[in-house]
Amino acid sequence: MFEDKKNLTKEERSKKKLYRRHLFEKFFKLFGVLSISFALIMLVALLFSIFSKGYTAFYTHYLSVEVNFSKEVLFDGDIKDSYTNDEIKNAWFDNLIVEAVKNSLKKNSNLDLDSVDLNSFISTIEVANLRNMLLDNPSLLNQTVQVDLLLSSNIDMFLKSYIGSGSLLNDEEIGAIKFLQKSGAINSRFNTAFFTNSDSRYPELAGVKGAFLGSLYTVVLTIIFSVIISIGAAVYLQEFAPKNRFVRFIEVNINNLAAVPSIVFGLLGLIVFQQFFGVPRSTPLLGSFILTLMALPTIIIASRLAMSSVPFNIKEAAYGMGSSKLQVITHHLLPISMPGILTGVILSISRIIGETAPVLMIGMVAFISTAPTGILSSSVVFPVQILLWSNSPEAGFIEKASAASMLLLIFLMFINWISIYLRNKLEVKF
Repeated sequence: MFEDKKNLTKEERSKKKLYRRHLFEKFFKLFGVLSISFALIMLVALLFSIFSKGYTAFYTHYLSVEVNFSKEVLFDGDIKDSYTNDEIKNAWFDNLIVEAVKNSLKKNSNLDLDSVDLNSFISTIEVANLRNMLLDNPSLLNQTVQVDLLLSSNIDMFLKSYIGSGSLLNDEEIGAIKFLQKSGAINSRFNTAFFTNSDSRYPELAGVKGAFLGSLYTVVLTIIFSVIISIGAAVYLQEFAPKNRFVRFIEVNINNLAAVPSIVFGLLGLIVFQQFFGVPRSTPLLGSFILTLMALPTIIIASRLAMSSVPFNIKEAAYGMGSSKLQVITHHLLPISMPGILTGVILSISRIIGETAPVLMIGMVAFISTAPTGILSSSVVFPVQILLWSNSPEAGFIEKASAASMLLLIFLMFINWISIYLRNKLEVKF
């Protein structure tokens, strides 16, 4: 073998080396293509899993029935000419709903209605809706009205063919649902409650309004705080700070902070901001303080890199025209480096918007059924809301968690799109 190598001419050895080099290049190219393909396949699988489970949350089912506001049923036989508002508020509207559903099922003589739990067919919110309807119009007493009643989560998930939902119903209840569906009494609508309601104990009433507003307040405050502080720190370190050991110590620690686990920032925020400074717990303001600490290292590092890449002759020309150091920074350095700064903002937002551990530490995991009205109102954020729903055993909440994940991705893409648009708009070409 060694003799064969020695007998090869210089040209043949060069061709052999060139062949091996091309072979390795093809291998690395194939490896890169396979890696990107694998990543894309996993991304498509993830998105398909989320969308296939979550799209059904955007519509829900109603049962169209004739409701007779019978005095006998509402007031348990206590029949009078008129009733006070307090008497109407305490009336038996749940019995009214049961009677309405039972009358719809009586057309099917094959059903054993004693085996059907009619109370579980309709959402509990309809008791309040019928009560308010009668309070607004007392003349409806002893009148029959066609009403669309929101179905409960178990029935709704069965109609959506969600896996395992049928195990919660007996054969008679399944037969009753199919009969109502065939008779056209069940109809589907866009689920506006998913966008207008906050969290609820009942899956069919749960919505993302509270989580959306909580995330919006928190992210906007985080962007404001982190951008202002990061740009100020980057300008000082790049243009004003002396080159000594203390400054180098600060620079090293800024780089190290970028790798600190998020739970540490949560503990820091809980001890410093909540216990020491007394910032109200579970609020967007406290959450933004913690997420700002997480965003600072990334934005500072990106801002300094962007500032250091500004051509030196631009600053020299500005100084030569009589500009002060502040004018050079505000008129030339920052505008030119703004695309790089916004890149750091995009990277930091992409990280903090999905963080769960820090906000869990400050109590943003509590059940809150009302939407926040300001930065000092108790609230939850999207990741925590998704976590709470995904840990629930009810299929309706799993559906809501997948739909909320879709909205979180859209929310993230929208914020990133704004940042990318501004970066491209402010980009300066030399």
